[in-house]
Amino acid sequence: MWINRNKEIALFYEKMAQSYRSGLPLTEGLTMSSMGVNDKKLKRSIELAKGYILSGHTLTEGLSQSPLLFSEIDLALIEVGESQGRLDQTLLGLSALYEKQYKDIKVFLLAMAYPTFLLSTSIFLPPIVNLFTDGMEAYISIVSNKLFTISTPLVAIYAGYYAFRTYAPDKLDYTLLQIPIIGNNLQKLAIARFCRSLATLFSGGIDLRRSIKLAVKSMSNAYLEQRSSIIAVALDEGRTVTEGLRAAKVFPENFVNSFAIGEETGDIDKILTKVAEYYEFEADKAFKAILTATPILLYLCVAAYIAYIVISFYAGYFGAIGNMAQ
Repeated sequence: MWINRNKEIALFYEKMAQSYRSGLPLTEGLTMSSMGVNDKKLKRSIELAKGYILSGHTLTEGLSQSPLLFSEIDLALIEVGESQGRLDQTLLGLSALYEKQYKDIKVFLLAMAYPTFLLSTSIFLPPIVNLFTDGMEAYISIVSNKLFTISTPLVAIYAGYYAFRTYAPDKLDYTLLQIPIIGNNLQKLAIARFCRSLATLFSGGIDLRRSIKLAVKSMSNAYLEQRSSIIAVALDEGRTVTEGLRAAKVFPENFVNSFAIGEETGDIDKILTKVAEYYEFEADKAFKAILTATPILLYLCVAAYIAYIVISFYAGYFGAIGNMAQ
């Protein structure tokens, strides 16, 4: 499944780091790291990378043939790791990142499992009475109507989301940022990614301008990425990164002030690491709060739906008795 891909990439990076530390050639490391990989696309990508290395290319060049699996940030860090002889440290850092992403997705899916079960039960269980009184055809008809009633707005929402994500992603992401509570935490998460990526890239030896361009792409929000592209433009115009951050108008003032201190003292990577830890902590706290609140909200929706079914049933039941009495 697609949710396991992050887990498999994390394991791939970890095995590659271990083989590199053991002194094995990259091709042998790739062969060993591909053992146990179940994702077909990842397995093909590893084989493709091995072929490129055998042709005299670097690991970075080999992995770059699969841009859908290995991001620009991954490749930039691996390139620096190769050139500086610390590929194992880089790969272990990337492994930890993908492992965290996998765990976050897994926690969310587990939190959603029980509410989804309740919703399914509320659709298929109550009409069982009709199965015994009116037959299978009546049961299927009732369940189909309920599924249609529930799925129609969901399909419409998804269709709208897909259309905006495809043709106007910046407007969609801007709208998401305006949602109370959720929007604020999405922004914190994006800033945490930006800080962590920029600190890792810059401290890894990548020049500041390229580090910023790559870090901006890690924000996973088209609107914030569009606004933050001003930072690189500011550097091209001879201005400071701090001036670019202020011009973007999407970063909190305390973050901009912290970066200004780092820029003045020359400790940009240290300041960014501390700021990233703060925003990651805040975003993680918010993420856990959302995980707690979402199932509760679904419980309430399912409870309201079941109450509606019970009330409708008894209303019809007593109505039928009243008609018979008349």
